[in-house]
Amino acid sequence: MYSAIQGSEAYAVHADRVARSPQLFNPEVLDRLHHAGEIRGWRYVRAVEARESFRRQAAALLDRYDLLALPAVAVLAPPIGVRNLDIGGARVPVRDALLTLTSLWNLAGLPALSVPAGIIGGLPVGAQLICAPGREEMLLAYADRLRAALSG
Repeated sequence: MYSAIQGSEAYAVHADRVARSPQLFNPEVLDRLHHAGEIRGWRYVRAVEARESFRRQAAALLDRYDLLALPAVAVLAPPIGVRNLDIGGARVPVRDALLTLTSLWNLAGLPALSVPAGIIGGLPVGAQLICAPGREEMLLAYADRLRAALSG
């Protein structure tokens, strides 16, 4: 869902520039845009439909709870320059591993933020907090309380 929507919309914004001046893009970004340009229209439409279903489910969940607290990323911070990780025996692009837990909330259009949540193996980890639209002040207050609690 995320790759179909984000990729199609990014390509729509940059298609003319990609065709005219590809040298203006970082090679990795240019490669992603070329792949995004190959996303079929029916896939985009289905992803938009799935997003609407997810938005309804998330809204129902946030009617029951003030906010959701989840890990911000699924992996510890990889070394600079590493492009792929081994996760459970599968080779996963670092970008995908780092966006997996946050991209759904972006697609749903929900207020979300990440706060420092400790150290694991000498590396910082974060928690993401998500709330319903209109509850941003509460979200910021919880984030501040969590930050204060963890900083001692």
